[in-house]
Amino acid sequence: SKDPVVYAGAGSADAEARELAWWREVVGSVFGDAASDPGFDGCFAELFTHYGRGEAWTLYPEALATIAALKRAGWTVGVLSNFDSRLEGILADLEITQETDFLVLPRDTGVIKPHPGAFEFALRQAANVVGCE
Repeated sequence: SKDPVVYAGAGSADAEARELAWWREVVGSVFGDAASDPGFDGCFAELFTHYGRGEAWTLYPEALATIAALKRAGWTVGVLSNFDSRLEGILADLEITQETDFLVLPRDTGVIKPHPGAFEFALRQAANVVGCE
């Protein structure tokens, strides 16, 4: 398996460029020798764009109703993911963004799960939502 993206710290300005380079390397390893083909860059760009849109993903049928039920019950609902910066747009396309209170990505924390820093950051986000420290 490929090592995760290495971020230059929380909120690093080059996070998206690092993510793109990481995915290009992953997809290139899947394509093997074909990754040296002149058409690979265009193919990769199409794949990267496609999987950056909600239409490429499917929610479980009960997902939105479950989130809504949790919100009605007074729960703070957030997303903590190791996915890249495209997830923000994907969740918006899938109409999850408006149902959740926060989104935490590695670009925000500079680390990935299971590093404790990712969970601590998410806990701080949840605390901000409910107004406690």
